[in-house]
Amino acid sequence: MLVDATLPSFFRAVGTGILCGVGVLAVTIPVDSFFWQRLLWPEGQVLFFNTVQNRSSEWGVSPFHWYFTSAIPRALALSGTLLVPAVLRGSPRHWDLRRLNTIVDSTVLPALLPALLFVGILSILPHKELRFIFPALPLLNVCIAHGLAKLSRSAGKRPVVFVVAGIAPLAATLLFTLLVAFISGKNYPGGHALVQAHQLLDHVPRASVHIDVAAAMSGVSRFGELRRASGWTYSKDESLVQPEDFSKFDVLVTGDPAPYLRLSTFHTIHEEHGYAGLTFRGVKGLFELAPLEVKTDPKIFVLVSDRLESEPRSPAPGRVN
Repeated sequence: MLVDATLPSFFRAVGTGILCGVGVLAVTIPVDSFFWQRLLWPEGQVLFFNTVQNRSSEWGVSPFHWYFTSAIPRALALSGTLLVPAVLRGSPRHWDLRRLNTIVDSTVLPALLPALLFVGILSILPHKELRFIFPALPLLNVCIAHGLAKLSRSAGKRPVVFVVAGIAPLAATLLFTLLVAFISGKNYPGGHALVQAHQLLDHVPRASVHIDVAAAMSGVSRFGELRRASGWTYSKDESLVQPEDFSKFDVLVTGDPAPYLRLSTFHTIHEEHGYAGLTFRGVKGLFELAPLEVKTDPKIFVLVSDRLESEPRSPAPGRVN
């Protein structure tokens, strides 16, 4: 709207956004507060932590250009190449370097410029994550669709160009999306390990569980603490350092079991595998239309204190005897 110089429309949009935001918060804050058992606006707390306190760097930093050179190319995959015909106008032989409107297709600017501005502002923050720029991706997809539409209009005259530059990137992006979606299912061993702990110890009425950083960062959340109502307690206390500090817990969900196993007071009842890379299966894989194989390694372990009756009633996949 600002690109089109329609300031009244911009202010109307801002007003509508504020009203919608207030309405959404009126619904989500009570729901989040109920689950967290305290008055909480999660997005506001994160915004305050990342901007006002500027403490996001505690979780790692990336260079200014990371969103543009790494995050966006990975998010859009090969479909991002369609941004080129979306932005450029006509053939280079018709361009006049003294007149920008002969080079740039202004039709796409109302969608492209807000997305780039949004990502540019977020790039100032030292800590960067792909999920932070998710709101910009639909706008970039609109631009990609515009680029594909421009190629399709000349498909009758240049079918090879349309297939190679238009259809092929979309097909490759679809295959890439299916692959990473499958891999994503292997990226949450912590959450799966906690589920296994509940199943293997379903006969235990009460237990104290400690969840370490590796497990918490790979799928364990408050929503997975399903036995809390029946007397189980869950802790993510990071102040505990020495292995002896954990002797008060009945169950440990951890990415590094060695220090606790050396105490001879814990034993492993389950190990959860997670994503460890891709391998090329060679010619045989090509003939089977499955050239890549997803490798997994043990990532998260469930340990049980010897003082707890820990034998499950029936074996479960991944159980360590």
